[in-house]
Amino acid sequence: AKSSMGLSCHDHDKCFVAQVYLITMFYIVNVVVDVIIYLLGEDVLDYKGVICANQRFLLVKDELGGAYMLFTHMTVLVYSYMMYLIFFKLPKKYNMISFKKKGVKEVNTALIITGSMAHQ
Repeated sequence: AKSSMGLSCHDHDKCFVAQVYLITMFYIVNVVVDVIIYLLGEDVLDYKGVICANQRFLLVKDELGGAYMLFTHMTVLVYSYMMYLIFFKLPKKYNMISFKKKGVKEVNTALIITGSMAHQ
């Protein structure tokens, strides 16, 4: 069933399956990367490549500390991009996001479709 907004149950289901798959894979990869960051962080702190100042700041002392901080910041960047991809780009690809102004009737139709899918 399609509404005037262009939504269909099939598109919604495909988008949901893709989101669940990406979130699951990303979670697994993220756990591994977090363990690596933790283990490398202990070594970098022991080696004094990064110094903790006033229990609030990390100061980079040498190349090893710089590489570690670059790696941690790049993982945050990738994390942010994955959230953007999963929760915005993917629904947009499946026509779940529209930038057009919709009237109350169209929005209500979309809510009815979404509600009926939840009760299946």
